[in-house]
Amino acid sequence: YDTIQETVEIGHDNGMVVVLEGNCSGTGNNKIAFNGKALTLKSENGPQNCTIDCLFGPQAFYLESDETNDSVIKGFTITKGYDDKGGAIYLYSASPTIKDCVITGNTAFASMNGGGGIHCSYASPLIENCSFTKNSAYFVGAIDIQANSSPTITNSLFIENKADNAGGATYISLASASIQNCNLTANKI
Repeated sequence: YDTIQETVEIGHDNGMVVVLEGNCSGTGNNKIAFNGKALTLKSENGPQNCTIDCLFGPQAFYLESDETNDSVIKGFTITKGYDDKGGAIYLYSASPTIKDCVITGNTAFASMNGGGGIHCSYASPLIENCSFTKNSAYFVGAIDIQANSSPTITNSLFIENKADNAGGATYISLASASIQNCNLTANKI
């Protein structure tokens, strides 16, 4: 298959799709939607060998179909996403597991809700063993947690993320979060 979206569309509920090593970019490799599937999408050999390069276009993943923690994104580097909310990953009424990912160099430009790395609204993702570096936004550099969201974030790094207004690393509004065993370094407002 030529794109990640094509593989997700043919993938089965409770199935697994493995993305081979390389750089994935262009149409079908951004705004990837699971469409409610409980599917594991993983790279073959980890984030150092599999990059989703958004080419300063829309985010890599756009989930809004009631995905649960059984929908898994694992082992990707996601970079150069540029969108109003969620530069790398946008979650609305979606709660996937995001594991072993490097989310770096993404941008969100919305004035009130942003998240250069991830935007969460009505979302309770599990975020495990991820690295958020050099993401930027007008509002919240790494993870924007809004509107009844309740993510669990563990064993993750937040390094040199930047926001012009509120939350270099994270910002929580009308929501809650469990953040455990994470390292926050040099994030700035």
